[in-house]
Amino acid sequence: MAASRPIANSTTDDDIWYRDLTVLEKLRLAWDEYIVLPGRVTQVFGLALSTVLVLVSNLPTDWHDYRLPDSVRPVRYALDLTTDMSGRSFHGTIAVALNLTSPTRVVVVHAAGGLVVDEDVRMRVPVVAKGGETSWAVVGPSTRRVDEEREFVVFTFERALRASDGWVMDLSFHGELTDSLRGYYISSYTATNKQNSYIATTQFQPTDARRARSFQINMTVPSTHTALSNMPVQLVEDVQPSSTPSGRLQVYHKYIFPDTKRMSTYLVAYIVSNFDHVSSQSRGGVSVSVYTQPGKTKLGQYALDVAVRILEFYERIFGIAYPLPKLDLVAIPDFAAGAMENWGLVTYRETALLYDDASSPPKDRQRVASVIAHELAHQWFGNLVTMDWWGDLWINEGFATFMEYKGTHSVEPTWRMDEQFFYHESLNALDADASSLSHPVSLNVTNSEEIEEIFDDISYAKGASLLRMLEAWLNAVRDDKYFFTRIFRYSNAETADLWQKLDHPSLKIAEVMSSWTGQPGYPVLIVEGGPETNKYTVRQQRFLKKPSFNSTISTRAQTHDHGAASGAKLDLQSDDSEGKDQWKLPVMIRGYSRAGTRIGGPLVLRDEVAPYLLLNAGRSGLYRVLYPNEVWGVIIEWVEKDVLGPADRLGVISDAFELSFAGLLDDVTIPLNLARTMADEEDFVVWKIALHELDFLDDTVVLDSSAPLFEAFQRRILQQLVDSLSWNETAKDHGHALLRGQILEKAVALGLPLSVQTAYHYFSTLKAETLANGFMAQRPTRVPVAAAAAAGTEDDDDEDPPFTERDLLRAQAHLGLPPDVLGPIWDAGVVHGDDRDFAFAVRAYETLTSATEKDRVMHALASARKAYQIREVLGMTLGGKVRKQDVTTFYKLVVNLNGQAHINVWSFFKDRWHDIVSLWTGSDWTGVNDVLKEVVSKFTEPSAIAEARRLFVAKAGRAGVAVAKGVEIAESRVQWLKKNRAALHDWLKHEVGGGRPLAGDGGRSPLSGPRERR
Repeated sequence: MAASRPIANSTTDDDIWYRDLTVLEKLRLAWDEYIVLPGRVTQVFGLALSTVLVLVSNLPTDWHDYRLPDSVRPVRYALDLTTDMSGRSFHGTIAVALNLTSPTRVVVVHAAGGLVVDEDVRMRVPVVAKGGETSWAVVGPSTRRVDEEREFVVFTFERALRASDGWVMDLSFHGELTDSLRGYYISSYTATNKQNSYIATTQFQPTDARRARSFQINMTVPSTHTALSNMPVQLVEDVQPSSTPSGRLQVYHKYIFPDTKRMSTYLVAYIVSNFDHVSSQSRGGVSVSVYTQPGKTKLGQYALDVAVRILEFYERIFGIAYPLPKLDLVAIPDFAAGAMENWGLVTYRETALLYDDASSPPKDRQRVASVIAHELAHQWFGNLVTMDWWGDLWINEGFATFMEYKGTHSVEPTWRMDEQFFYHESLNALDADASSLSHPVSLNVTNSEEIEEIFDDISYAKGASLLRMLEAWLNAVRDDKYFFTRIFRYSNAETADLWQKLDHPSLKIAEVMSSWTGQPGYPVLIVEGGPETNKYTVRQQRFLKKPSFNSTISTRAQTHDHGAASGAKLDLQSDDSEGKDQWKLPVMIRGYSRAGTRIGGPLVLRDEVAPYLLLNAGRSGLYRVLYPNEVWGVIIEWVEKDVLGPADRLGVISDAFELSFAGLLDDVTIPLNLARTMADEEDFVVWKIALHELDFLDDTVVLDSSAPLFEAFQRRILQQLVDSLSWNETAKDHGHALLRGQILEKAVALGLPLSVQTAYHYFSTLKAETLANGFMAQRPTRVPVAAAAAAGTEDDDDEDPPFTERDLLRAQAHLGLPPDVLGPIWDAGVVHGDDRDFAFAVRAYETLTSATEKDRVMHALASARKAYQIREVLGMTLGGKVRKQDVTTFYKLVVNLNGQAHINVWSFFKDRWHDIVSLWTGSDWTGVNDVLKEVVSKFTEPSAIAEARRLFVAKAGRAGVAVAKGVEIAESRVQWLKKNRAALHDWLKHEVGGGRPLAGDGGRSPLSGPRERR
């Protein structure tokens, strides 16, 4: 478009343009900016610098960077938005107050998520006439260019706009509300009248909105809906009715919100809905509300209670009051992430916010509390203080993840959140960072794809784990409050400044922690020597789950130590010839006698009392430890005698398995002997780690002749614990409930006969009563198809009659069982039932609207074993029967719950790739790429690995990187099995097939109570 001329006749071109006239005119304008600087030397320097810049400058006429120009700084946004729910569209205007810090010919705005910037764009600046009157001088751009890759609209002006802090950019826009789950999008739910209802909501992170300033928002919405935004509503006005596309008059209301605090643009949020809410108030006077679908507010009561208490806890420990007058938490039916920390208007998946005491399992209760604790931590870390650029994302997400455990502990102190940290965070960090394709915690990112990629376990889990390691170190060598009293004074959002704020002259924190944030990976400490030599030597090398690499790497000595065991003769040799892949780390050490007696005080090696050293005691360190084989033998004895606490037991089990998988621990019987100790284990956190490692080995041997033996071994070590668990009694505590849920789920999956019989009995009862509640005749309780065939009682009846959600939930409640056992019951119906049982589960999933109940049935469907059932389940994800937010979760469950189902998923992806691309076009592909990695990581046949390389790795793009990571893991499985197949088979045969009876179920009645532990 042609550039418009100034509209105020009393102004001159100099009021608008930084004109390309003479050098003297340019110098005059530039010098005006510096003549007011304080101090003669500063004025002279400023004048000289401005002269040089004028003489050499060549102002750009386009923009190709992924970051917005620094010379154009937004100060305030005034947004006026109208949402048409019936037409699924929106339009509006925005006036952006700008500070042009230097002359520019380019102004760049961000536009994504289907938003279209209209043609009537203008820039205006106030000018003063000779008579003293002020008016607006207005100019329009000469050209505009849409940059789809960077999601920019670039406006270029005929001549350079002069520097001024009074510019305002006016533009209008419009767009469609789609189901993309990003930007401003539409979400639906089934109302109580069985009709679809719709809401419009936002999700702007990470790159859908930019720059941090204040915002004033007006929202015009249908009178049937209400509007929410970051600030509480200030005024509601009636709007002249308008006609809908069908010709019906629609009444609108305009919600006017006051200016926000200065904040990052990605934290802006607004929602149009007809939701109900429950509210409370914190001690500091903050209004806290939980918004849910109409009729479901009781499910938000636990979240409300937790949110208020965690908010008050954070205010106490941070020493900074929550700065906004209200905090809304909203359960969104369709939401790609788990939650989003929009300041004052936090959005959640329903499963991360809603909890029902009667039907939700304890793990859901923990998820609600921990996600709320995470997002509320962001109200300080990320909102009040934010990173300078996305490369330091870990400061936001690492801190919030670290704090979620403390926030959850503050409201649920019996849940042992600190011990759970290793499983949920440290283990994820160790797994993700064991790849040669990992990235540093702090890094340079230049485009939107790179930004989305770093929302991963490195930024979240590793970032949090580093903070936990640092906290443990500082608390050990300083005092228990040193970390907290200094960390929350931090107000700058760059990694280097953080370490400087925490540093102490005797600790060199910046030097230590920079070695962790500036390079990828983590070390394995290789311990040599022992009590028999009266000396320990510890070397370090990067740990990679890639045996071919670990077998050839030249190991290097550890270069730094901050051990808690001062006085110990622990030789931490230094080799400064190679600085790469070296970490400076605090080593927490405990000493034990051969018999397992802990030695207190300074650890001094003497001939008469030669201690065994346990490194990474308490598991606060982000590294693994490789001991000599004879020391591993002693550690196994300690585990058997219950010498070590839960944190150290889970730590040595995880290290032994992972060191074996990486080719560093040659004796495969060491991790297997540690796994055998699980037969007497009762701790739910230790079992989580053990099952994680056993699952990896199970997937590795699934196509090997040792697979049946390994399944029998797993049944053996589960047996004693399964015998002690009751299906129908209330759990003793939160940990016991979590333990029972995961162990019974595993028992059903492994086919322990009595567990399957009990679970399937309950499933059949549930199914029969559900159909009866549907006003149909009660069907006889069915047995698995194999048993029916053997008895000659199979029939070919028509499909079971229809039922409603209410019918199903009434029947489930009538079972009278604790919620934590309902998942294994549904699993049994699908895994061990017949086709009619599978069809019942499919219809249940399609009928249910409760997110918690759907997740439970989704887990069961994903456990299907028959190829045609797996195919049907996968087809549901592309047939509109699965919410888009749940599609990739469904795929991952299928891959991980059935040892060979990854082959089915791989074939499905190849056959339906066009449909998958169509579904996810315009949406975040991170979840799809994660599925590809999961699938490929389970390959154990070279031909399949080669096909993955050909289809994905050889091609550029994010999918190629994800698949390449999967290939690394797959190759490690192949190499591990090749090396250990014979030893594994011999050990398993001796353990479960060498004359010992295979595990059964003790012959107990399906409905009997718990058996006393042996």
